Amino acid sequence: MKQNGSISRIAPKLKGLLSYLIPVIIFSLALWTLDKQLHNLRSSYVIENIASVPLSHIGIAVFFTILSYIALTGYDYLAARHINNPLPYKQIARISFISTSISYSVGFNFLAGSSLRYRFYSRYGLTLLQIWDIIVFCASTFWIGFCFVAGLLFTFYPVKLSIYMPEIPILLNIVGFLLLMFLATYFSLSFWKRDLKIKLRAATPT
Repeated sequence: MKQNGSISRIAPKLKGLLSYLIPVIIFSLALWTLDKQLHNLRSSYVIENIASVPLSHIGIAVFFTILSYIALTGYDYLAARHINNPLPYKQIARISFISTSISYSVGFNFLAGSSLRYRFYSRYGLTLLQIWDIIVFCASTFWIGFCFVAGLLFTFYPVKLSIYMPEIPILLNIVGFLLLMFLATYFSLSFWKRDLKIKLRAATPT
């Protein structure tokens, strides 16, 4: 009994310690990786290239960056409503912005974003399962949007990929068409499943 009591007292402390250590470890690894990648890059070269970009282009990039982060906060908001959590948009937007900006900037996107979301959402009383549902919802929503944009681009406006990309043995038009067909199948099955649930509930005797 004493052993169980000591474990129950240590578990919350260990959980809190891990919630601090994981983001720090991920951030340290990201800085180490960035240092290795930029080891042979001179700062003067970076400054010269930034100075060569017109201010109007920088302004447009900043504008669309702000719009993209606003859209990303919508992922977390929809995810919270999906699990029937009444957190206000202001709190959700703050959590989403911090999680996505840090994870996209330092790398290790899934690990960094997930650990940060767990850290912040757990403060508002969400369980581990609820936080996991939010993480999966946000990740799947992002990849659905990515497949949609890539499908349209590859199907109607195929571009030449970078020389560092591996060769794809089939035409990009076919890749884009398959992506769009995948999304069409996914949404068809989603609506079919919803209709099936409604019909099953209606058929259930009261």
